[in-house]
Amino acid sequence: MGDLNDPIGAYLAKSGHNGVNNLKADILKVPHHGADPLASNDFFDSVGPRVALVPAPSGLWSSDRCKRAREYFESRKTKTYVNGIHGHVTVTIGAGRFEVKGERE
Repeated sequence: MGDLNDPIGAYLAKSGHNGVNNLKADILKVPHHGADPLASNDFFDSVGPRVALVPAPSGLWSSDRCKRAREYFESRKTKTYVNGIHGHVTVTIGAGRFEVKGERE
């Protein structure tokens, strides 16, 4: 996801083949460390993740710069893992399932 910003995120959220959005993902690495400016909530709605991975220190994640992303994922009850809180995060995928676990859990 890199530093995906609002203009590109909006373009991706609206693009698709024959009107079908192909952005769906169960797990999303949140762009730009979760800090504004980052992709719009429309982009996150298009992806519809069940889990959000945020590569950010705890101080940044709890700051005003990450407020929109933090509130977005909280309001949708998206399980969110932040490196500065959960430590290294491991994702195990297999047999149509996945498991996400932080080292500090």
